[in-house]
Amino acid sequence: MTSSQSPEETRRGDGIVAQLVTYSSVIAPTSLITALLFYFGYLATRARFEYFGVYLDLVNLSTPDLLLYGSDVVFVPVMLVAFTVLAATGLRLAGQWLVSDPQRDTVSAWVTLAVTLAASLLLLRALVGIFVPSVSEAECPGVTPLSLTLGALLLRYTASLWHTLAARRPEPLWQPPRGTLDVGRYALLSLAVAGLFWSAGSFAFLYGNGRALDDAEGLPHRPAVILDTHDPVVDPPSGVLHTVLPGKEKFRHRYSGLRLLVESDNHLYLTPASWSSETSRVLVIENSSDIRLQLVPPAS
Repeated sequence: MTSSQSPEETRRGDGIVAQLVTYSSVIAPTSLITALLFYFGYLATRARFEYFGVYLDLVNLSTPDLLLYGSDVVFVPVMLVAFTVLAATGLRLAGQWLVSDPQRDTVSAWVTLAVTLAASLLLLRALVGIFVPSVSEAECPGVTPLSLTLGALLLRYTASLWHTLAARRPEPLWQPPRGTLDVGRYALLSLAVAGLFWSAGSFAFLYGNGRALDDAEGLPHRPAVILDTHDPVVDPPSGVLHTVLPGKEKFRHRYSGLRLLVESDNHLYLTPASWSSETSRVLVIENSSDIRLQLVPPAS
């Protein structure tokens, strides 16, 4: 213990270290990272396929496939969590510096009051977004969950600042029991984590929509799929060219102008080369010996 640290500050620092050790024992396991990767990948992939009218449950992707789809979406949620932790750490250090000198108690009290008011307004905004659907539907994505996270973090920390300032008063103010304060702190931390994952999930869904738009625009530049079948395909999607092959071969019908969206569970999900969300449809066909596929590389 240095000469500038009081026994109370030392005990508080030891408590913070103990909390970090506890959190790291929960966050560190690889199973949790895999679960998050699976979760964000699922949300993004679901939105990506729903744009084409395909339900993800129908595609029945395997877990490794979902993890691969989620590998490119998980970076931003992870960075969002990391930046939130860094912001919370910076806020804590700034608050500790502010209240470290009793001569700044008046300034500290006003700053703490202002931050408490801002945190209360953020939590109020989050409650409005949660209980008034019209507000959450019209807002920019992530406003409600981020308001919940920031409001909870700010309010949780201002409680610690008030505790430090109140303990230095000539006549200490009444304070609630320690157990009640701990319950409140953990409740606020739970709200912050919930809002953080909520906002990250919203991003994953938006990211999936963006990837779907990119997929639709890039369909003409993908390898072309020529599908040969024995029996004609009933009501093929618009934009698909049907040709009857001459002779008496097994495959009598040829369909061109197709692109492969995804192959899973022994089924092919084929789309027209030019996709329109209003008129186009996805052709789902079993990948069996009853069909023949030819892949044509895109024109350079």
